[in-house]
Amino acid sequence: MANDTETRWVRGDKAAGLTQTLEENRTSPQVNDRAQNPFLDSCFNQEVVTLFQVMTCIVNPTVASVGLLGNVFSLLILVKNGLRKSSNVFLLALALSDSMYLLGNVSVLYLLMALGPSKSGGVAYGWMFQEQVSYVCFLLDRTVLVISSWGSYVSTTIPVAIMVDRFIAVVFPLQFKNVMTCNRAVIVVVVMFVVWLPWCLIANTTVVFQYSILSEDQYFGFYIRSDFFIDNIDIIYLFYTLVLNFISCIIPVSFTIVGSFIIGVKVKITMHKRRKISTSRTAGQSRVTRTLMTVSLTFAAANIAYFVVSYVYTEELMSGTEMTHVVEEFQNLLLLLCSSSNFFIYIVLNPKFRNDFVKIIVWKL
Repeated sequence: MANDTETRWVRGDKAAGLTQTLEENRTSPQVNDRAQNPFLDSCFNQEVVTLFQVMTCIVNPTVASVGLLGNVFSLLILVKNGLRKSSNVFLLALALSDSMYLLGNVSVLYLLMALGPSKSGGVAYGWMFQEQVSYVCFLLDRTVLVISSWGSYVSTTIPVAIMVDRFIAVVFPLQFKNVMTCNRAVIVVVVMFVVWLPWCLIANTTVVFQYSILSEDQYFGFYIRSDFFIDNIDIIYLFYTLVLNFISCIIPVSFTIVGSFIIGVKVKITMHKRRKISTSRTAGQSRVTRTLMTVSLTFAAANIAYFVVSYVYTEELMSGTEMTHVVEEFQNLLLLLCSSSNFFIYIVLNPKFRNDFVKIIVWKL
């Protein structure tokens, strides 16, 4: 069985609602037992807490906001150019799923909760409002988290589809248009979204709302583990470590790395022959392949870096101290950079996409 840090090696796992995920981090403070909450402990490290808040409320939301804006531009350009190619369908789906994931990291509700009650001089996760208002915040935040986790899991499987698309394009170029049609690409994308939705909804049942009044001027709503999660924790943990972790991370990353190697070798072998046949066509196909390969390898690199951080900082992640939250926010930053990078990859590697972007900016101005 994988250890806790290994099970967290999955893009967007903080929105999944399982062991050491965002829900656990948000719900771990037990306001009736201050000793269990490092951010309410009188001995907390103020510098570390400040670093956590800077990461959570400034750095990560800023990166997510830039990435969200870039993905919106990507969606506009891809829709404008039409979905006449399977590659455009997959890129459109990736931009949409990444935007859904980034949305959960720019949520004002999450920022309010991350700042937590400050009247005691400490920091904790919670909405410091009246009970009814806090409960509404809880419901809205859960909705955003379902959307965010849904997008994060879909975006982990799209690179696999991209690799298959490029493999057929490179190895079977004559059959490519007949095999990888736009309609089939749309069906693949729809299946991805449909398959992942039930899990994201089930994950939403792992926490429930609780309201606590510590004093006349200190009260807030927060998350606690649901009875469903507590009663089925062993089954959920096994499913997460043995099934979900492989489907959403290990298999896509391995497939991406191996596929990139095979496609790269094949492209090198056949490039010279294709130049003799049609230089312009070869250049166009090569540019598309290079763009899609870069997107997929960026995904793989971000997840590998995530795992490395988990391995290096195993002790901090397992300690349950305020440093745990800082390391997890840094891991989240790696995933945010990955989800925010695709727009810039398109700008650098695709001249047509770059020109379309300039036209949109000029038209807006």
